[in-house]
Amino acid sequence: MSKNVLIVESPAKVATISKVLGKDYTVLATYGH
Repeated sequence: MSKNVLIVESPAKVATISKVLGKDYTVLATYGH
C-alpha cells in the first residue's frame, strides 16, 4: 500500500487539508516563501 504526499507552504493549512484528504495522504509544510 502506498501513501500520497502533499506539500504546502503554510503550516496552518496542514491540519485542515489533512482532515479533508484523510489517512491516505501525508501533508507536509515547507515553512518557506
